[in-house]
Amino acid sequence: MKNTKKNDAGTVYELHLVSQKWEGIIWEHGLVVFNPTNAKPASTMLLLNTGGNPGGQFFILGLELAKRIGAPVAVLFNIPNQPLYDGKKEDALIAETFVRFLDGSGKDEDWPLLFPMTKASARQWTPSKISARTSSKRN
Repeated sequence: MKNTKKNDAGTVYELHLVSQKWEGIIWEHGLVVFNPTNAKPASTMLLLNTGGNPGGQFFILGLELAKRIGAPVAVLFNIPNQPLYDGKKEDALIAETFVRFLDGSGKDEDWPLLFPMTKASARQWTPSKISARTSSKRN
């Protein structure tokens, strides 16, 4: 847990995660969980993934969205970790990894970037669930 902030709208939990080591690169992510004051303990949580970094706009959006749906909202940042490979981002980065996969005659199945992106997203669920459960007990 990196930080916890409370206000009238709810509680915001900021976490720092390391999801994996892919092609020699450690993938680090910010995960922000917004738990609105009106949230009842439930099995519902909305997940948003973004390639960007945590910032003010996400805090406003996250808390407002959580308040309107009455459930926690988690925003996972840096999916994929970027920029990589000479400053490539988003689609150019995904394309680069497919080219590297094809250049190796498809022998290294770890190259396509979509696989580690999925893995990183899946790994965030444990910390999100823990944070949501913890916050439901506190509010």
